[in-house]
Amino acid sequence: MISAQLGFGSKMNSAHIRRVIAAGMIGNALEWYDFAIYGYFAVQIGRHFFPHDDAVAQLLSTFGIFAIGYLMRPIGGVLVGHIGDRFGRRTALIFSVTAMCWLPTTLCCRPNPAGFSYPETSLAP
Repeated sequence: MISAQLGFGSKMNSAHIRRVIAAGMIGNALEWYDFAIYGYFAVQIGRHFFPHDDAVAQLLSTFGIFAIGYLMRPIGGVLVGHIGDRFGRRTALIFSVTAMCWLPTTLCCRPNPAGFSYPETSLAP
């Protein structure tokens, strides 16, 4: 039986190690899927959320927000790492998931520049 020695005398068996690796792989795949979907819909997002007359300015604004997401990753890692060290991994995970879900939900519910619309129609072409 394969086991890894952790701190405080506890051991992980191979089934637990496989579950942890699978969970990490699924989370990574979902994150890259999120980035791919954002890139795929960049033109539509720019058209509806950045009201410029120039389509290139809309697209550059959209990719600028995309770049801010990459720049904020180290800051988020430090913040969530601190929360995890101080309050535990469960609290850090709950904070991380809540922070990731809160902003896209509020973005979806905001009106587009042309006026108020229902959330599901704000990204419609």
